[in-house]
Order: sequence, then C-alpha cells, then structure tokens
Amino acid sequence: MWLHGEFLNVRGTKMSKRFGNITTPRDLKADGVDAGALRLLMFQTHYRQKLDLTDDALAAAREGSRRLGEFDGRLRQAPAASAATGSSWAAWGTGLATDFAAALDDDLDAPRAVARLFDALREGNRLLDQGAVPAEADRAAWFRAMDVLDVLPATPAGGARVTAAPDATASADLGETAPGDPAAAESWAMGWARARLAAKGKKNFKEADRIRDLLKAAGWEVRDNRDGTVEVRRL
Repeated sequence: MWLHGEFLNVRGTKMSKRFGNITTPRDLKADGVDAGALRLLMFQTHYRQKLDLTDDALAAAREGSRRLGEFDGRLRQAPAASAATGSSWAAWGTGLATDFAAALDDDLDAPRAVARLFDALREGNRLLDQGAVPAEADRAAWFRAMDVLDVLPATPAGGARVTAAPDATASADLGETAPGDPAAAESWAMGWARARLAAKGKKNFKEADRIRDLLKAAGWEVRDNRDGTVEVRRL
C-alpha cells in the first residue's frame, strides 16, 4: 500500500524539472540527511498539504529525530519493573497507544501523531529522571510507534553512550585533544567524564564546567544522572 501526497516544494517553489530543482533521496543522503529525519519531516506535514523542503526544515527534523533516538535509547536501557499495574508508566503507555492510533485513524493525521510522540518523550524523560521504572508492557506503545513511523536515526542517537564512575586521576595522561581514532576518542571522553565527576564531588565546579566545555568542543555532550553517574555521548 502506498499513498500519494500533495506537491513537494523546494524553498517555496514546486519541485519540477521545469524549474531545475529536482532533489532525490540519494541527493539528500549524500548531503548527510538521515532517512529517519527525512521521514520525520514528511510526517510533520499532512499528506493533503504541500510540503516545503528547506534547509531549516531539514535541520529541525534532524534535531527532532536525534531527540527521539536519544529517548528511545534511554527507554531501552532503563531497568524493567516486574509489573506495570497502577504505575505512572502504565498511564503513559496507555495514553500514547490510544492517542497515536486515534491520530492515524483520523485521515492519517501524522502531524498529530508526531506531536503526541514528543509529548510522550518529554513526560517519559521526566519519569526516568525521577527514577520511575517502566515495565516492558509500558514501553510497548513507544516501540510500536517507532516501528510504524521509522523516524529514528540510522545509528543510536549521539553514537556511543557510556556510564562513568568518578576517578580523580582519570585525566592525568589524557591530554586535552581528542584522538582521531573513534574508539580512542570514546575512551578519552570517558576519562574526562570520570574526572569531571570527581571534580564535582570535591565541589570544584569551575573545573567541572571547564571539562564539560572541553568535551563539548570535542563533540561530546555530558549528561548527569540522578544516581550520581554521568553519561557521555557524541553530539
């Protein structure tokens, strides 16, 4: 089954051989546009309306896909509760499943379905930050929606994700320039993340901020967890 949508515009002009503005998925891939981001962009416009393909729209879709992938990774890595009855996660999953299906059943209202995903993302992150533990049944609605829309990045959001324990000596021999080898760069980022945790433990927040900025400049983001650990992931 396939569905023909409205015309596609490129920067406000209908895409047409006449105007010489034809863009193919292969072209977008060559420009570094992930397929998940492109699908998300398309789903954010109803199929009965014209879709305008712009650099800003692609950038926003790429960021949206990254955020969805980041949450998907958190949800998959979270420990599973033995039961979901009466939990906040149970209401989260039931509400998402109901609203997502209702949106798509209503003339394939994909923009509404996508908006509901981002509502679920924000609420799910809040629950995870509070330490609430989802059961497998609670997560099912999210994973089903991801299977339907297929809007996640081709690789896990941010690339590698690791958890580091404090280590005051971790940065001693690291240097402040990330290695070119990806595996070595990951170890480098982990080492600095451990050093940052140690600095925070000593209330040396100036050093902790300096390390955070150092990692960011090298393409790594640091996320502090409620359990006292920290995650580093590629930007």
